Amino acid sequence: MSWMAVLLAATMAAVPGHHRVVRHGRLAKKAPVHRGVKVTRPAPGPGSGAHPPGEPAPTPGPSATPAPTPAPLPSRTRVVLDDDPYKVQSAYLTMQAGPLEFNVVNVGMDDHNLSIKGRADTEFVPAGGESRLEVTLPAGTYRLYCSLPGHEALGMWTTLVVR
Repeated sequence: MSWMAVLLAATMAAVPGHHRVVRHGRLAKKAPVHRGVKVTRPAPGPGSGAHPPGEPAPTPGPSATPAPTPAPLPSRTRVVLDDDPYKVQSAYLTMQAGPLEFNVVNVGMDDHNLSIKGRADTEFVPAGGESRLEVTLPAGTYRLYCSLPGHEALGMWTTLVVR
């Protein structure tokens, strides 16, 4: 018997309440079925705003519902370039107009770049490397793609909406 087996046996014996696992040839019990939660409301009482019996219920007047404030759009995103299969994945597909930052990661085995269709903005990223592309974009729809020969045709592109 090795010293490791002796140490393991001594450790198992020293742990109070620890029992050996014995297989009985059966699978574990089925998981319990969730029955949901029952929600009950307390009955209206005095001072709760309930109207007295026998009188018609008051009609509520018009109330102004405030419009929800939309969450601000991001100005920075992570873009992953991959060649298995060829694709460009952006963490955000809708971004805020103005200065934008693309943190580009190439997880593929080939060199790639991130380009914006119709613009001179491009950033080379070696295989396994990272880089950053900073641009200022007005509102519109843009195509992010790898401009190396044949890569866009293989699927290395995505659409970005700037608002």
